[in-house]
Amino acid sequence: MTARVKKLLGSLALLFGLFGYIIVALLIGARLPHIFFIELPYYLIAGLAWVFPARSVIAWMHR
Repeated sequence: MTARVKKLLGSLALLFGLFGYIIVALLIGARLPHIFFIELPYYLIAGLAWVFPARSVIAWMHR
């Protein structure tokens, strides 16, 4: 597979994957009780958790 195709596939995977992740995270967040000390850690973790799978995709794109 050429580098150009890998970058295209990786970019599309990141785009659609992140979009799906955001939708799921928002749906879960909407079901949480509206208490600051519950919402804060959830959104902090959910806001950073996408980085680890994205790092794997980016590393694959550059191999």
